[in-house]
Amino acid sequence: MKQILISGFVLFSGYSMADTTLTVRVNGIKSVQGSLYIAIYNQENGWLKDEGSYKQTVIPVTDVAHTVKYELPNGQYAVQTFQDVNSNGKLDMRWLPPGPSEPWGVSNNRTDRLGPPRYSDAVFTLSQATDLEITLVE
Repeated sequence: MKQILISGFVLFSGYSMADTTLTVRVNGIKSVQGSLYIAIYNQENGWLKDEGSYKQTVIPVTDVAHTVKYELPNGQYAVQTFQDVNSNGKLDMRWLPPGPSEPWGVSNNRTDRLGPPRYSDAVFTLSQATDLEITLVE
């Protein structure tokens, strides 16, 4: 009986327990060197921290744009990406003006220059196959 109720809830609620495809396309790469880091977050706690991400991908930069596909459960997510130009394994920061010294971007292309992007500005809902385009800024 419990299984029938759960199945009925899933059927009538419009949610599926199957994964949904998220396609992340990162463009705006100006120099074909280093690595591209993509981190997906499913909660605000840990946003912009390596240990707080739900999934991470690191790929060598071989072109001016890259596309990566993920299979994720329906839900809310935010994506952060950066190009590690000097291959030191981190997003380098500068003092003046304060901010990243390597190309970076987040979902919804929220790259305001007054402090780090907020999770609430980058979050989106994944409920069907979604193409997400992020343009790197310097």
